[in-house]
Amino acid sequence: MNMPKDYEINRRSVSDVFGKGHTYVIPTYQRPYVWTKDHAERLFDDLVELCSNDEVSSISNLLGAMVVVDGEEGFEYEVVDGQQRLATLSLIFCAIRTYLQKFMGVVRGAGPSIEDALNKLDNLLKVEDKSAKSGKIRLELGESNSQLFQEIVNNKNPNYREFCVTLKKNYESGKKRIDKPVRLMIDNYLKLCEKAEEWMQKYNFEKFKDADDADAFSRSVISLKNDITKMVEYNNFAFIEAPDRHLAHKIFNTLNSLGQKLDQADLIKSYLLRRAANNLSIRKMVESNWTKIFDEDLGKPDDFLYESISSRNPSGKAGSVKVTKENLYKIIEMSVKSPNDVRMCLSNFIEDSKFLKIMNHPEDLPVDQKYDKIKSDFYGIRSLNARYIRVPILAAYRIWNGVEKKEFKELVDCLLIFFFRFKFINDGTAEDVRSIANRVTRYLEAGEPISKIIHHILINEDVLGPPVHRIRNDTFEDNFSEKMYRIPQGVAKYVLASIEMLLRQRDNKETCRYIDYNFELEHILPKHHKKPHWDEKKFLDDDASDSDINKYKDRLGNLTILSPEWNRGLAAKEFSKKKNNKDGYAHSDFKINCYLKNCEEWTATSISKREKYLVGIAKDVWSLDKYNKYLKEYNLKTKNTQGVK
Repeated sequence: MNMPKDYEINRRSVSDVFGKGHTYVIPTYQRPYVWTKDHAERLFDDLVELCSNDEVSSISNLLGAMVVVDGEEGFEYEVVDGQQRLATLSLIFCAIRTYLQKFMGVVRGAGPSIEDALNKLDNLLKVEDKSAKSGKIRLELGESNSQLFQEIVNNKNPNYREFCVTLKKNYESGKKRIDKPVRLMIDNYLKLCEKAEEWMQKYNFEKFKDADDADAFSRSVISLKNDITKMVEYNNFAFIEAPDRHLAHKIFNTLNSLGQKLDQADLIKSYLLRRAANNLSIRKMVESNWTKIFDEDLGKPDDFLYESISSRNPSGKAGSVKVTKENLYKIIEMSVKSPNDVRMCLSNFIEDSKFLKIMNHPEDLPVDQKYDKIKSDFYGIRSLNARYIRVPILAAYRIWNGVEKKEFKELVDCLLIFFFRFKFINDGTAEDVRSIANRVTRYLEAGEPISKIIHHILINEDVLGPPVHRIRNDTFEDNFSEKMYRIPQGVAKYVLASIEMLLRQRDNKETCRYIDYNFELEHILPKHHKKPHWDEKKFLDDDASDSDINKYKDRLGNLTILSPEWNRGLAAKEFSKKKNNKDGYAHSDFKINCYLKNCEEWTATSISKREKYLVGIAKDVWSLDKYNKYLKEYNLKTKNTQGVK
């Protein structure tokens, strides 16, 4: 490893890092707060581990590396690597302080007081500032978490649960979902407060509320202060100071190459800000929009970047660079050179993210019957994790300008049915799906008609001799029944919801065909059946060819869907109770359960018969016949008179 020169590495204790007049600023290009509760708990455990060791002076604990850029007079640092640990350490100090605030004023005049410990913690969180009444907060986070972090650091309410509930209400105001960085920080603060409360039970402060024992109280306070000292003196950072930002980034990238994973989205943001140079309006555009683009609704940042860039480079290459997840940064670096390029790149990301968030959350589409089918298809794509067909769908949305176009809806439906049948029923490979999807994207970019696009999806012309259908209809029923055994939950939800959709369409009284996926997946014969409720001998009747009851549980005929209000306590009960309960099969609004209303008992034969019934419906659900009109239209246009076998 060739580390850059002209930098300094020191071992600095937490006390040194959070001491003197040192302050830390998180630059705008950095990602927001992303640590989960698991990360926060591990850091808390690392921090307090040394407190239980009486020989702590002979050992120390390394919390990791920090990379900073020297600030003015060596006191204000720009943090290149270490934001998550600095912020979480601050939350830990806040959590300990929150617990102690309950005991302010207890046993006054008893030597060392709780106020002394609180002042020690306050000095870790803040530095003296004559312009601020209670001092300047030592760590300045980015826009996503800045206000929330200040509220937590300045919190004086010892009831942390009440405080966190208020925070969530305030930050959820007017939003469908609270921003992920905000939610993570509130959740972590709450968890750390619980951890701190549990850890500090050993000091027995609670008993001093009723017992005025000055000597015992003093011993507890001294013990606490000693532990805080151990915590901040013997936990250390490898503190790396670089004289400028460029060198700091080189050091960080070197560390990253050894395993500290960084999303390419973070590197791309940093690159765009550098390319914006001194154009303040474009820099502000990047800074203000980046977190909005890459919020929780979007999913994994690098997945989004791959889909966005792939949809705009249908050849599979951006210039001479192949479009892969590993090459995302290289592609942006090659194509974005000027502030105007930055503006165009960001505008593309904003446009694509808005649509992909709808694909991820179909419930955000307007409540209108004209969106029913596309909503269900988007749910299906999400449930099947059909990521390869998302790229041409994104391109079609952009090129055809919206989800309301007939061609767009039919393309989405065709791609979804094709993906399900080709991948799940016919065992097609992911690489074949990707290849077909890439060509669809190229056809869209070239302005080809939908007849040619659907012809390519369904018909394979890259074979010797006459073109052939990619999917055969004559083997569908046998293959479908076989592949639906022990299917993943997402696939099961998609299959049952799709069958329900067709049943609703067949019901002339049904006005709303849309189904969100907010339902319970139910095993009629329970996955963990109990013999008092299920008579195995009766279940395995004369027509049962298999003597193992467990082999029937995961068959399609044994699966159904019920409302979220379904009483899970009934799941293991006998069939009659599950059927006749007020939330059960006989009273269900789902059309798929009408079959069960007429069943008097549930046996192996019942499962086989219902499966045959569902497979018969499935043949119509996933029929490709409705696309024959496009195949005929394409053949007429190309004057192709050769039949398709």
